[in-house]
Amino acid sequence: MQTKKFGKILTELRERKFKTKTDLSKEVGITRQQIIKFESGASVPNAADLLALADYFAVSADYLLGRADYITIPSNGENTYLQLPGKLLDRDFKLLEEFADLLLKHNDNV
Repeated sequence: MQTKKFGKILTELRERKFKTKTDLSKEVGITRQQIIKFESGASVPNAADLLALADYFAVSADYLLGRADYITIPSNGENTYLQLPGKLLDRDFKLLEEFADLLLKHNDNV
């Protein structure tokens, strides 16, 4: 694993949510010291911590590890996924949610 790349991705995701390292550690259940080590590239997460971070940020583990350029999110809660560019901002996700709501309303009227 490229620890520097993982650390950079983790930092970007945390900052996009305007979370401090302390906030993230409390919300994910990982110590602040571990978050610091992950972000600096001094340490890598174990499988449980990696999955906790992926779930928290709603991204795939592959995205966090720098193995995918796209964020993959479940589109219907089953086995269908939607891939989105990883550089989207939180406001972009809000627009996507609004668009999805419009699609659902349209489908209900068809």
